[in-house]
Amino acid sequence: MKKLVTLDFKKGSFENGFTVSVDIRDQDTERLLAGIDNSELPSESEIPKLYSEWQSAYRGLNLRNRLEAFANQVTNVALLEDAENCEQCEQCAKTLSNLLNRWFWSPSFREARDMLIRQTSKEDDVRILLKSNDPILHRLPWHLWDLFDNSKAEFAWSIGSYILNKTAKISEKNRVLAILGSSKDINIDADRKMLESLPNAEVNFLVQPSRDELSDQLWKDKWDILFFAGHSFTQLETGHIYINETDSLQMNELRSALRKAIESGLRLAIFNSCDGLGLARSLSQLHIPQVIVMREPIPDAVAQRFLKYFLEYFSNGNSLYTSVSYARGRLEAIQDYFPCASWLPIICQNPAEESLTWKKISDKTDEVVSPIPDSIEKPEKTLLKSLSLLLDKFFVNLKKILTSRIGFLFMLIFGFVLVVIFIPLILHSIFLRPVPPVIVNTNERISYGEQ
Repeated sequence: MKKLVTLDFKKGSFENGFTVSVDIRDQDTERLLAGIDNSELPSESEIPKLYSEWQSAYRGLNLRNRLEAFANQVTNVALLEDAENCEQCEQCAKTLSNLLNRWFWSPSFREARDMLIRQTSKEDDVRILLKSNDPILHRLPWHLWDLFDNSKAEFAWSIGSYILNKTAKISEKNRVLAILGSSKDINIDADRKMLESLPNAEVNFLVQPSRDELSDQLWKDKWDILFFAGHSFTQLETGHIYINETDSLQMNELRSALRKAIESGLRLAIFNSCDGLGLARSLSQLHIPQVIVMREPIPDAVAQRFLKYFLEYFSNGNSLYTSVSYARGRLEAIQDYFPCASWLPIICQNPAEESLTWKKISDKTDEVVSPIPDSIEKPEKTLLKSLSLLLDKFFVNLKKILTSRIGFLFMLIFGFVLVVIFIPLILHSIFLRPVPPVIVNTNERISYGEQ
């Protein structure tokens, strides 16, 4: 069964704890299966500290990556050679992973965790959508949550408000605009060869374009997929890509062109480059359906492996989530040489959109739906579905009340009132009703024997 799990971090911080709402739906019918409005993850200020320690150890490895240097940052371009740094990185990763799983086992989160255990199984195909604007939460390795070890689950992040955009079908083939940017010390020709081998695809390559050339392509033509390979980085939560050897761009500098491309049918953006959460954050504000980025600097060899595994699986008819999960699993085999390689890929999802497949990318209609506030779930398509959703939530909340101590006390009071007051009143009204008087009309004479 396909299920959608949403964890909405409504408020809080690592210093004060988080309030989390959890609901589980049938992915095909959108029917609510279970939900909890206000669960609690307690304060855990060690998590940001441990992530920072892991990040420093990871970025200290001697890897040839796709991160471009900026300001005073040092970027290493040699092959992995320092075993001590590698061991330190792996130890930090293990410590962080253990702490995260202890956090998820907190007593205050037990009801939500138990519900997730009951409602998901290893046979289920589970999409887990995480909603928060906390930048540390976005970077954590959620795929290591032991609750989902034995299930086919993949996580994605939703950032900010969202809108459902469906546009007219572009063409029979999936149209890809591939930007091959700065290739200093990395090999992006491998990315090009993999894109050229895609089935049922029309790929247009822009090799180290100018800003004007890139903008023109986004304005003048219609695209299903935007792909970038090259150097990138995030600074102060803002993403930058090097479109050629000298020029870098923020997504905001292409905002109008990107909005036009999304309105014209752009469904997926893939940034096979370093430190891309800032890029995903900018594109999410434009309501693009789905984005794939790397949460940290990615070694060149890992970027090539990920793209190979992902495209092979995705173009073979599997969903985007399943394909990212498959590629992540394949990356585990090279973690002796590239520690934590499986941590890097991340999906950012517009909650109003369904998970894509290679075939669905070009299956579009001309419907456009209005913006939806963060606090509102995916819109129902009919009034009946809306009423069904309200009833589902009512009975879920009623069950929680009745099974609690307060609910038990309420039932006792209600039973007492029913037995002592209402039942005697009903019996009295039935058996002790006054007999109505008989009215005799004296003006009528009764004559016996008359015909």
